[in-house]
Amino acid sequence: TSMVAVPLMGVVHPWQTVFFVIGLPGLAVAALALTMPEPERTAGDRALAQVPIPQVIAYLRRNARTMIALSVGFMCSASVNWGMGFWLISFFTRTHGWSVEKAATLQGTLTALLGPIGVVFGGWLVDRFAKRGMIDAPLRVGIFGAAGMLVFAGLYPTLSSGTAAAWVLVPVNIFAAMPWGAANVAIAEAMPSRMRGQGGAVFQLILGLSGGIGPTAVALVTDKVFGDEQALRWSLMWVTIVGMSLAIAILSWGLPAYRATVAARDAARESSR
Repeated sequence: TSMVAVPLMGVVHPWQTVFFVIGLPGLAVAALALTMPEPERTAGDRALAQVPIPQVIAYLRRNARTMIALSVGFMCSASVNWGMGFWLISFFTRTHGWSVEKAATLQGTLTALLGPIGVVFGGWLVDRFAKRGMIDAPLRVGIFGAAGMLVFAGLYPTLSSGTAAAWVLVPVNIFAAMPWGAANVAIAEAMPSRMRGQGGAVFQLILGLSGGIGPTAVALVTDKVFGDEQALRWSLMWVTIVGMSLAIAILSWGLPAYRATVAARDAARESSR
């Protein structure tokens, strides 16, 4: 395979250029961020930033069911996404005989084009549900996204045609991206405004740690359960089914607690006025 020279980066394989193309818009966004003025800090802002850690821990403990549902539920979704993303190229090369370049181009194109659509669609759904009075809208969108993944991400590994599998990956990419704006809204709504920074940091840490769970689970099922690297397709299917079923169950379990947490936060806010 001929190599490609990339300015400042050197010589790379053609399929690796996809990742540079996907990353270029991020550089533009980062440059625009430099033009954003720093907001003026008031005494009230400084007071909000000085919440003692024991108070944050006490709040998390009082709302343990809500926090567990958010953290573990969305972590299950993220783990499946990470696993699929990590092994997708190997799936196409092993199962359908595609070249690495072809599989990488497909993955990069779908992620770049459909990921943002999924995030925006998820945000739109949160707004629609919220306007109907559903204060648990972010969790409902998380459940909806996991259900879509359960169907479509559980289906594509079973198909005998690589082209058909690629087409099924269109809704997969949309449903995979759908919950992540909603997930950040969920943790922000569940925390008092003066604790949102700490709560968001813990939530993102948990999601970050989930990055190794999905890829490892797929590898273990392939090696220890099936004992055949050609069974990767079935490992992807079963990890998706189990992971997304858990996500749906845990987020559903957390719905009543989440509603109670948000209602209590609103009541505390009103009483402080």
